[in-house]
Amino acid sequence: MKWSRRFLRADKFLTTPPQGVRDFYVDASVHRWGMDASLVWHDFRASASSQSYGREWDLSLGRKFAKRFEILLKGAQYDAAGFSSDTRKWWLQLVADYP
Repeated sequence: MKWSRRFLRADKFLTTPPQGVRDFYVDASVHRWGMDASLVWHDFRASASSQSYGREWDLSLGRKFAKRFEILLKGAQYDAAGFSSDTRKWWLQLVADYP
């Protein structure tokens, strides 16, 4: 899925923290019944130490229709552990693909 990781996240690491950031993640994707689904779990830690920044779940569901359109439902939940704050976000998108 071209959109699975690139457009997800709770946007907590738009600027790299002074201690750096390491992102360990597990990604699962499936295509069934004309739908694409992706679930990603992240464990964020400082690069320079073992400090935990928090964990995050990302979910994405998408379905193409009418040849050029796709509807997407995406969500992210970040559970802070000493960095930033707990965050929950949901998106609903309509994508039009024209060559």
